[in-house]
Amino acid sequence: MNNNNYFDFMGKAICKKLKEKMPNGLRNSLSPVIFEIKAVIKHSKGRREAKKYSGMLLKLNIGCGDNTKDDYVNIDYSCKKCLHLDLRESLPFDDQSVSIVYSEHFLEHLLEQYALQFLRESYRILIPGGLFSVGVPDGQVLLESYANGQEIKDFKILDLPDVFPGNPTRMQIVNLMFRGFGHKYMYDYETLQRILTSIGFTNIYKRSFDPSIDSEQRRDWTIYVDAYKPK
Repeated sequence: MNNNNYFDFMGKAICKKLKEKMPNGLRNSLSPVIFEIKAVIKHSKGRREAKKYSGMLLKLNIGCGDNTKDDYVNIDYSCKKCLHLDLRESLPFDDQSVSIVYSEHFLEHLLEQYALQFLRESYRILIPGGLFSVGVPDGQVLLESYANGQEIKDFKILDLPDVFPGNPTRMQIVNLMFRGFGHKYMYDYETLQRILTSIGFTNIYKRSFDPSIDSEQRRDWTIYVDAYKPK
């Protein structure tokens, strides 16, 4: 082991020991700070990379994970082959430079104020007549399933056995969708329609699942909404 590898190994070992000795509250408080530092670095690099799209008419696939799409600029914080951007910040694209902003199971990961920021930015960069298309977990389906005493096996929310080994309660499923997976805010059509209207979007409607662009595994428990920037 050379000196660099040795010090790297020792540094990781010391960090691991310190982490084990930390009180839970302190450890949990430091984790977001580390994440935010990394986010600043990634976003700065992503903004520089985004300059290559200047002057082009774009289609954006936002928060896509590994579900990348051809002919789109695929944007995700974690996906290695995507443009890395912190989507809580301003988008590094020119006004009226995008024809479509598409996102599926991303918006619910933003706190309400950051979701509004993202929607305003999407409106700014869309061309007149441009499309904003969003898919999010359907909060109405979830809560109706709970309130109506739906059997666990009939909850059309996700593949439950992979998430909950054993026998979950209906309230555990509700908590999972509201607080699990990094979710910060749940939507139904009424809420999305009202928010999109306040931003300035028009011709807002709940659309059907589209197999040409949407993810099959999310068909039954996602609400898809299209909205347009006025011409």
